[in-house]
Amino acid sequence: MVSRSRLLKDMLQHAAVRIVSGLLSIYLFSLIAKHYAAGDAKDILFFLFVLGFFAAALRSLSAMAAALDRHTRTSDKLRRVAHSAQTTAIGSALLMPVIMFVLGRSHPPALVLAAAALLIFTCALDGDLVRALVARPPLFSTLFAAGNLISVTWLHSQNGWPRDAAFIAVLLQWLPVCVVNGWVAMRRLCPLRMQIGAPGSRSAAYLATILCVALFDGLVLNLPFLFGKGLPAEVGLDIAVVIRIFSASLLFFPLGMHWLNSGAIGRFANRLHWQPLRTYLVFQLVASLVTGIGFATFFVLFSHRTMSISQFVAFGGLVTAYCTYASFARFHGALLPGRQLVPGLLVVLGTLLVAFLVIPHLTTPGALSIAVIQALGLAAGSAMIVIIQRTRGTATSQGQART
Repeated sequence: MVSRSRLLKDMLQHAAVRIVSGLLSIYLFSLIAKHYAAGDAKDILFFLFVLGFFAAALRSLSAMAAALDRHTRTSDKLRRVAHSAQTTAIGSALLMPVIMFVLGRSHPPALVLAAAALLIFTCALDGDLVRALVARPPLFSTLFAAGNLISVTWLHSQNGWPRDAAFIAVLLQWLPVCVVNGWVAMRRLCPLRMQIGAPGSRSAAYLATILCVALFDGLVLNLPFLFGKGLPAEVGLDIAVVIRIFSASLLFFPLGMHWLNSGAIGRFANRLHWQPLRTYLVFQLVASLVTGIGFATFFVLFSHRTMSISQFVAFGGLVTAYCTYASFARFHGALLPGRQLVPGLLVVLGTLLVAFLVIPHLTTPGALSIAVIQALGLAAGSAMIVIIQRTRGTATSQGQART
């Protein structure tokens, strides 16, 4: 049992580290937006977002596969951690050709692209899952803060702001996470799997389901960067600013996920007489909205760019839609039948993709209209999870009644 004072201490330490990390990350973003031509800045920032998306999505896949909040015995949790590492490795290998193709659209140097493949694969093996088993604080935020410091220092050390240096700076953000996760995978997860054995392999349908759920939100958020080559450079930068502030605003998401894995969210929900899902959603949403405004102010001061009211509205809509989808996906996504959920999510993605490909030929979209499309896509994904979960629950209850 973790005391409230320990949780408060973890929260304050996490907040301090994440604020420093977020400020450094925003500063790096500002340097790129300020010192590079619009075309180069767009390519570099799109590379930054897509790299972060795939790394974060596969990290979410690891947490979903482990599902530590649904187990009480330590032995069960150990097996789930070993299983999640195996599932994540398979998922990463299957996605790697797609990842390389998408990252290559930003035209990074060949060595940078190869390093990105290794980095994404290693970052996906979440070492914090092991720490959650013994209620120790997560390391991810501290490691990413160190990476941001290394990245900013590296970029400042280069003369003339060369294009390749910026791509390397993006990779350096993730270097400490990559190194530590690789060490944990070799020293902890692999021996753990050999000692206790992993549960029986899950079906291909299960892997496809959790891959789809874990990737859906990131694909929606990154559609402008994945398929937005037709967008004008200024529009691309405007939506990049919105997404960057949105990403920085997720201050407590790593800590909230860690608390969920360690059981702290469930215990806090019991004190409030709330459902864990509601507690998790409210916690993440309030923290994200408040911190996003602070990071937006910092960005305006350091980049000498302005943010319009429409960009703030776009940010608020994206945060609300994302927190809702991420919460429902984490609690119910891996439990739903893939034959119902996956086709529905793919239909939503297909519709959004058509919109992103067609709209630029009809009119010049702004950051707000693009964000509205993204928020509606996330809302549709959330609604689909809720409808399928409730329909499944009703069918189960009726079946039990007939029995």
